[in-house]
Amino acid sequence: MKSFFHRRKRSLLESVLIVLLATALTVCAVEEQAFAAGLPAFDSKLNDDDIKQLTKKYDKDGYYLVTTGLKKAPGLSILVHLFYFSPETTNIDAADTYVHEAFHKCVRPNSEPTLEGKEYEKMNVYVGNKKSIKVKFTPVFRSNDMVNSIPKKFHRSNRFALYVEDTGGTMSSDWDGVYGLLNEFGGYCWGMHDNVQMFAYRDRFADTEATWNTFVTQGESDRVAYAEFKYYILHYLRYAKVNRPGIYKKIMKNKAFKEAYGKVESRFAEDIATYEKDLELIQTRMKRAGSSGSVKKMVSSVGVRSYYNSLIKEIKKSKYKSIEAALAE
Repeated sequence: MKSFFHRRKRSLLESVLIVLLATALTVCAVEEQAFAAGLPAFDSKLNDDDIKQLTKKYDKDGYYLVTTGLKKAPGLSILVHLFYFSPETTNIDAADTYVHEAFHKCVRPNSEPTLEGKEYEKMNVYVGNKKSIKVKFTPVFRSNDMVNSIPKKFHRSNRFALYVEDTGGTMSSDWDGVYGLLNEFGGYCWGMHDNVQMFAYRDRFADTEATWNTFVTQGESDRVAYAEFKYYILHYLRYAKVNRPGIYKKIMKNKAFKEAYGKVESRFAEDIATYEKDLELIQTRMKRAGSSGSVKKMVSSVGVRSYYNSLIKEIKKSKYKSIEAALAE
């Protein structure tokens, strides 16, 4: 009997070892699959060539924006490398922001912090599939002008201070008015799109918190940016309708602006819906893989869900729904 139990114990131990070995081999095989495809390693450090490789493979729109942005503004690379990231930042963690900043360079490389001559300026809003909409400016007022009309509960965001209140007095989202807000809305839109598209790259690796953590943190950040900038744009237009009716009428007659807003908003909303489905899939896969990580905890650690909900609730008020309906005409 003792011999039987010894054999049984050894058999169980061997089974466990076989499972562990199989798991390790699976992980290695998945990682080798990425390398075999000529793709950067998951922990590869940020560089332009790898960003191009990743976007070319997984995000055609991101690839177009990055390559076009670098041609239009060679300083884009310096901006991303030195201003936003450290030398230790990985490609997968930088791609979202790289695409975001490339969008700005494609849309409007330079903007002066002044209202003078704004009505003669324009921007090319990228809407996907290598297509942009040329939006000519109409007269605007600074986004900063509407600060006091925005409820205090929406002042707590860093983006409010940076892009609307513009404490530094240099942001195009302030000086370009509603057109500058649309520019920023588009940047976050295409950053979110890249994050969602990179799901397939991350999916080549083990289903652990390390693989999916920044997918969640970046997704949560972009998701709340959707609500923030949609609200800023609609509030700007509402404020203009009440306080600057002449400016409002000219903006709302700008068909290119309305079309660009509609396409960016639709793209952004669609990618958020995809992101939400991805979160469910990630949780299922992490549980199946025996990972100790939790999507719910990752989402909670970012801590912006309640703020997103409060913004969406505000946007659904009739005074904003009527503005949104007018934009769709």
